[in-house]
Amino acid sequence: MSLNLLGEGFDIHGGGSDPTFPHHENERVECEAAGYSFARYWMHSGMLNVSGEKMSKSLGNFQTLGDAMDR
Repeated sequence: MSLNLLGEGFDIHGGGSDPTFPHHENERVECEAAGYSFARYWMHSGMLNVSGEKMSKSLGNFQTLGDAMDR
């Protein structure tokens, strides 16, 4: 899919930190084994914790960037 939409050797591949291994590692290896270059840089994000719980809409403990900037 990335080859069709972004072409070979795109700059940034983003994703959550939870599927880093084996999912993201397998993506890279599969592409290179097929003779294609993959992402030049990887950016993984993690969850924010608030009072020991992950920040989420469903828990009602989230803030938007706008809320934080207003403070």
